[in-house]
Amino acid sequence: MSNESAAAQEASVVQAPSGPETLVVEAIIPGCGPERLFAYWTVPALLTTWWPREAEIEPRVGGAYHLRWPSMQWHLFGSPGAGSTSRRRPRAR
Repeated sequence: MSNESAAAQEASVVQAPSGPETLVVEAIIPGCGPERLFAYWTVPALLTTWWPREAEIEPRVGGAYHLRWPSMQWHLFGSPGAGSTSRRRPRAR
């Protein structure tokens, strides 16, 4: 795809078919090169501009992550290299 045709597209992010232990996200971000896109997934200050309110990331193979949405008391954490991911939501009362 040429840069011109990529720039003409609108940005989109969708969740692809995923399992209970895997989240697959597909995104089209026009004008965003691979290095910048990687940074928006791995640098907490950039990641929190568009997804979780708080984030801790170890940007390496097998690195751990902890994403938090404090107002919803929701956490997503794990170590992708080890194949472990956990989700925690508050219990219904």
